[in-house]
Amino acid sequence: MMKINTKSITRTGILLALALVIQLMRLPQLVTGTAVNAVLLISLSTIGVLEASAIGCITPIVAFLVGIIQPPMAPVVPFIVMSNLVLIWIVYGLRRKNIYIQIILASVGKFLFLVVAVRLILTQFLPAPVWEKVAVAFGVTQLFTALAGGFLAILVTKLLHPYLDEEAPIE
Repeated sequence: MMKINTKSITRTGILLALALVIQLMRLPQLVTGTAVNAVLLISLSTIGVLEASAIGCITPIVAFLVGIIQPPMAPVVPFIVMSNLVLIWIVYGLRRKNIYIQIILASVGKFLFLVVAVRLILTQFLPAPVWEKVAVAFGVTQLFTALAGGFLAILVTKLLHPYLDEEAPIE
């Protein structure tokens, strides 16, 4: 049974706010993607899988609503949501394995999901010029940002561990 308390609600709010502020800074995709992926995995480690999943669902939707994801790219939003969930749930599912294996497999899973979504599904809904931009944005860059975000999350979580009471860092 999920334990909801003031601490978990507060941490979820803080980490969601951090992810949204990072997005609103409109930094390059490599920086923003790395930081948001790190926040998702820090959330998983410090709060829980459902809270991290909620943050992973909210961030792409907000990015669309505030114009970071442009209207012609709207069909991509559900796939970004799902790719965030792939990242989170693979790490969670492999939680008993080596953390580096978790991060690598989850990053590859997120990347492959987006490649398949873009190449097989979105080409049916988007005109060629838009599809080509989407393919570039959701190519190898996504693999890199997921990997970098994962390794950043390991570092940050280990640094935060002494201040997090009973929670364990990503291991």
